[in-house]
Amino acid sequence: MLRGFPLKKSVLLIPAKLAAKLAAMLVVLLVLLLPAGALAQGYSFSVPESTVDIFWNSDGSQSLLYEWVFRNQAGAAPIDFIDIGLPNDDFDLGSITADVDGQPVDEIEISPYVKHGVALGLGNNAIQPGATGRVRAVIPVVQQPLYPDDENPDYLSAQFAPTFFDPQFVSGQTDLTVIFHLPPGVQTEEPRFHSAPSGFSDPPESAMDEEGRIVYIWRNPNAQLTKSHVFGASFPAAYVSQPVVAPPPAASGDFEALGAGEAAFGFIGV
Repeated sequence: MLRGFPLKKSVLLIPAKLAAKLAAMLVVLLVLLLPAGALAQGYSFSVPESTVDIFWNSDGSQSLLYEWVFRNQAGAAPIDFIDIGLPNDDFDLGSITADVDGQPVDEIEISPYVKHGVALGLGNNAIQPGATGRVRAVIPVVQQPLYPDDENPDYLSAQFAPTFFDPQFVSGQTDLTVIFHLPPGVQTEEPRFHSAPSGFSDPPESAMDEEGRIVYIWRNPNAQLTKSHVFGASFPAAYVSQPVVAPPPAASGDFEALGAGEAAFGFIGV
């Protein structure tokens, strides 16, 4: 028995510097003991496949059909919001629809992060860590997508850049396919395609769709979905009734004027 030091009254005195070190070590230990899911921060994913169909309509408007395959990384945050950049703000929000693996997306609103765009709230269909999901979005009406052609005053220029994602979130390469559906009635000898971005098929594949429209198809199985890829074609203005023609881009590198804006995920802005 130790006299003079009753257990109930014992006090351990620790120097302040040593106490701070012990506290820091305790925090590190607690973090290491947490399950991996508790440490997940932010988004980390790849997009193995992406396809976008662009329909140039006879009334001068544009319709878009996007499809992505998202592969979420293990330990990352669920993919719960997807922001889609659009060519401008003149679109019909109420007509936009989307789904994840066939399940409808109910929350579609103006994006708070992309200058011209919409946000898809996936809700219960959020793509979980380690899972893969196919997201489809239909934007039926975008107005004023056409420009005066700089080589032929009787032609219109159609240019488009698919939405892309912040490089801090996405990794790997994407099998990207871009399909232009020209206005009904355009004859095979009339349109011309513009030079393709590096890595894409040039000239594009030409075909006819189910509606008898001429289509141009560009594909790059090793595309980077973290930067702008601008595609274009020109066709006679006579096939567009009363077109609302937008002013030409300020410069060839003016991406906002040419196509869609960069996209972000969730609450993390670009």
